[in-house]
Amino acid sequence: MAEDEAKGAGRDMNITCCALTGAAVVAVIFAVYWTRAALETSLGPHISVALFSPAVDLTPAALGTAFILSILFGALVGALSAFFHNLFVPRA
Repeated sequence: MAEDEAKGAGRDMNITCCALTGAAVVAVIFAVYWTRAALETSLGPHISVALFSPAVDLTPAALGTAFILSILFGALVGALSAFFHNLFVPRA
């Protein structure tokens, strides 16, 4: 019994907490990729902007849109992770 509790078996994940964590992680990843693209002019429009925005250039509006969409995407991924964890992990 103590081993199962130590491993977290049977515990539900908080969907809101996972959504916030996912949003933060993807936002930081986007910021790191964008910073790298901004420092290396030979890269052109970076794939991280293209992934989260239909814009083809690195304008402030495109970057802002892509940043907000990356946060929403991260929140969705985090929430789905918690949902499926709660669905498939057996409860004690």
